[in-house]
Amino acid sequence: MILRRFSKHIKEQNWFAVFLDLLVVVTGIFLGLQVTEWNEQRKFENSLTVYYQRLIDDLNEDIAIMEASRDYFLVTKQFSENTLLAIQNDNQNKDSDFIIKMYQATQITTGAFARSTYDELLNNGTISRLPNVNVRKAIVNYHSTNSSISSIFDIDSNYRTGIRSYISAFVQNKIKDKCGDQRTYITPNISVTHLPKTCPVEFSNDDISQQLSNLSRYKSIEQDLNFHIAQIDYRLFDYNLVIMSAKNLLELLKQENKNSTS
Repeated sequence: MILRRFSKHIKEQNWFAVFLDLLVVVTGIFLGLQVTEWNEQRKFENSLTVYYQRLIDDLNEDIAIMEASRDYFLVTKQFSENTLLAIQNDNQNKDSDFIIKMYQATQITTGAFARSTYDELLNNGTISRLPNVNVRKAIVNYHSTNSSISSIFDIDSNYRTGIRSYISAFVQNKIKDKCGDQRTYITPNISVTHLPKTCPVEFSNDDISQQLSNLSRYKSIEQDLNFHIAQIDYRLFDYNLVIMSAKNLLELLKQENKNSTS
């Protein structure tokens, strides 16, 4: 209809009417583009709210796992330090408790950072469109730092290898069965690991004598255990650093999410 009217006005050389027709067309196109842009912006803002909440959930998961891992290694460190004192004290009774402490000092836990949401933001380019530059930098810095300290979960010292080489499989399995890792689910799919602080297991005198005889061949045990404790301390420092960083970013995202929905 507009095209027919436009042609009619040109034939009649009614240039004012032609101008009005063009103005109507251009205005319609402009308004259509504006409506499309507004809709896209609204969809993007809605998606930001979803992404912020997912990042918050990921951070809560990271904090729970890191705090549980830190607590796990604090227990391991206590077993390690008690074992070192016993080794250095020739007068201390070397009984079942001594064997258990030696073994429990080798226990480690593993885990991973929750980064599925961050990877999605990178892959679809949304990370570069986040309106708050400080939030964007904080998110990128957090995950970049975590990537560089991914070894936070790795402890594979000579002490761990040595103890598990000299203590018999029977004794190791008995300790693991009674006092091994305990899992608690924080979500239906995510669990954290705890290490019991005590282990009420008793071995026969023959078993104890056999383990002590085996361990007497482990000449560098004290030196290796010292280094093992130093490794644990290094990991504990990293855990506290990550936890603090995660909590700071969590508060920043909560505030940004609140601002985006207000």
